[in-house]
Amino acid sequence: MKKFKLFLPIAILFIALPTPMPAYDFLTLSLQWPPTVDPRGLFRRHLPLNFTIHGVWPDRYGVPPLQCCPRIILWQQCCPSQNGGPLRQCCPRNHYVTFTDPILLPRLGMSWPNLRGLDNQGFWQHEWESHGRYSETDYNQRRFFTLGLDLKARYNLYGLLLNHSFIGRNVSLTSLDNLISSYISHVSHKRVQFVCNRQDKLKEIHICFTRALVITDCPRPNSCLSSSPVHIPGYPWP
Repeated sequence: MKKFKLFLPIAILFIALPTPMPAYDFLTLSLQWPPTVDPRGLFRRHLPLNFTIHGVWPDRYGVPPLQCCPRIILWQQCCPSQNGGPLRQCCPRNHYVTFTDPILLPRLGMSWPNLRGLDNQGFWQHEWESHGRYSETDYNQRRFFTLGLDLKARYNLYGLLLNHSFIGRNVSLTSLDNLISSYISHVSHKRVQFVCNRQDKLKEIHICFTRALVITDCPRPNSCLSSSPVHIPGYPWP
């Protein structure tokens, strides 16, 4: 009985420990094309005249995409189950801090806006609590969002598509891939990931980086079909 009492507090302490955050292998910069996300400008009167950031997503090789549960009510659904359920960790709750910085806030509003509504802060909170938390060993909240801005600033994909007259046209996935991949990697061809909606319209371009922020191949497959032309919509105004 004495031995049982001795080990009981240790057992309780072990059970109470939070689930350790899994390490990530690479980062995915997700850039979204505004005319596809909000084709009629319903949420924003003036769509940004450029790709905007959807997120910076820490990820691992060989497993489903990492995603934390932003609400406690969803933790039970996202926890890995004993019978081989989806690999989604229950992340400890980490409160998002509202951005008020007069220098950073306008940069976020321009390059990382919520294209599905007007609540930027709620969108940023979701991205931090669902994805950013996995990189918390390397980046706090401010550094995480600054990283996204800096990575996006490396590439002018809008100018690239505009200069090659791809906007408003149907193009082959091969042509699009060759153009984007050769532009971002300069020397060696690095694979990017293309995301299309059900109408074969370009929705997002994903660029992947190692933890050292060196560009690398994106391992996940395209959702755009190689057998169908990819349409890159123009803006809904002349």
